[in-house]
Amino acid sequence: MMFASSTKDASARVVGSRLYPILAATDGVKDQLLKEHRRSLLHVKLQACRVFIGWSGSDTSLADVGAFMGVGNEIDKWSGTASDEADSLSLFLNRFKGFTDHKIILESTPTIKGHSRIEHWMGRSNQHFRFIPCPHCGEFQMLVKGKEGVPGGIKWDRDENGESNADLAFKTAFYQCVACEKKIENYHRVPMLRRGVWVPDGCAVKADGTIYGKAINAGSDVVGFGPLPSWYALTETWGSFARAWIRAKKRPRDLQDVVNSYMAETWAAKKTKSTPERVAERITGPTPRGIVPEGGMFLTVTVDRQAADGGFQLFEVLAHGAEDRVWLVQWGMVAKLSDLWGSVVRATYPHADGGQGLVPVAMMVDSGWDTRATYAFCDSHPGVMPCKGSSTDLGGQPYKVVLLQDGATGNVRRELMHVAIDFWETDIQTRLDDRLAGEPGSLTLAIEAAQDHELLTQLCNGQLKDVVDTRGNAKLMWVKREESQPNDFRDCLRYGLCLARAWLDERGGEMPSRMVNTRPTKVVAYGGDKRPDGRAWNE
Repeated sequence: MMFASSTKDASARVVGSRLYPILAATDGVKDQLLKEHRRSLLHVKLQACRVFIGWSGSDTSLADVGAFMGVGNEIDKWSGTASDEADSLSLFLNRFKGFTDHKIILESTPTIKGHSRIEHWMGRSNQHFRFIPCPHCGEFQMLVKGKEGVPGGIKWDRDENGESNADLAFKTAFYQCVACEKKIENYHRVPMLRRGVWVPDGCAVKADGTIYGKAINAGSDVVGFGPLPSWYALTETWGSFARAWIRAKKRPRDLQDVVNSYMAETWAAKKTKSTPERVAERITGPTPRGIVPEGGMFLTVTVDRQAADGGFQLFEVLAHGAEDRVWLVQWGMVAKLSDLWGSVVRATYPHADGGQGLVPVAMMVDSGWDTRATYAFCDSHPGVMPCKGSSTDLGGQPYKVVLLQDGATGNVRRELMHVAIDFWETDIQTRLDDRLAGEPGSLTLAIEAAQDHELLTQLCNGQLKDVVDTRGNAKLMWVKREESQPNDFRDCLRYGLCLARAWLDERGGEMPSRMVNTRPTKVVAYGGDKRPDGRAWNE
């Protein structure tokens, strides 16, 4: 037998936390296990069987093994693409050619439409869908998200303004039967779900559970089951999805995660349509450069360091507010990191609401170039953290903070933030393409930014594209639209969005409070330049 997953760590984690406990609890198998201290996470030995462990990107672990049965775990996260004949999945499948009656199970959370392996294999299969009977009328149906105003699907109450509220939706969500349109509550779920049946594509189910009709692609040697969204799980509730959906709608990267992980659907990646001129027209606001716009609650400073021309630093000051609104307050270039401290990082920025000005709460510096000097600057200045971009998905998280140790003593020297490039590039592109200035989830530029062609060009210099990585595998990645042009200000924006999220996470998501200037305006009732009755003194 063979088991393989996306990475070595993922394979070892599944073997250690799932496979061994299952084997230890199974009669007829548990007695064949080695003593716990002798068990390997990369090779499971039983008296009558061996389970070889492999992982994507390792030709060695996926080669020179013959197996009768196999499981490919999370295949959408493997190296290569669904159309690449020499990718890791192809190497895995080759291990079973020696057995004509082999059996292979492939499973995964789907990812990008057109680049998803599980989508590709499901399309080749005689696909089966899970049908569930209505507890009221008995009609079998697939459970779907549904659409507003159309019978069937997950529904929830709106607030007094007709808007969806995540907490209200969590409490009030229910499922509406597509046939009788009655409410299916959470207490109906368990008995209803346990009566579900798998139905081939093209067929339907009678009220007694009998399947009838002609299956599509019935002659395929691949049997497919799914997609199976999270709301089919016995432990879920309708409200769990409703809340997740509403919270993610304004954050594109979070929405992609809900579509992939919750709804078990592929995500349709949009091609960028931004141009500098269009961006300037759509997202330029009314506030001058250097002034915190109304709604801004706290500031961050991020720096992208460049080696060209002896080294220089590009920076951005961002204001962050409610509902994930972001404003570009200040930007520019300096020769040295130290030039930023007094004039940018410790400066007080006037606020458009008339209240007290704001000082940045945190700063982050890209450590990709001249790393030692970056670390030294961060160590000697409070509230400053080094960072670096990460091309991996960081387990679906927007960032990851790691502790760097001293090589000689082993003591922790500093923290380093890994910034998930894919997560934040998707977020940036949505702000440029789909949001207007001042909207929730938007980026709003200062007035002067509309005339800064270099800034606008760099902000727009990103696209999602198929590229070949260092191992020769094709991947869908965020790259420059124009390779000859820089995108350093776009990098600063990515770091700024990430830093704000991390700062808020550290505060438990609580936005800082703000007192708007409410002091009364000075009114002079009698200035003394005239008589109290209005006549001049010489009259």
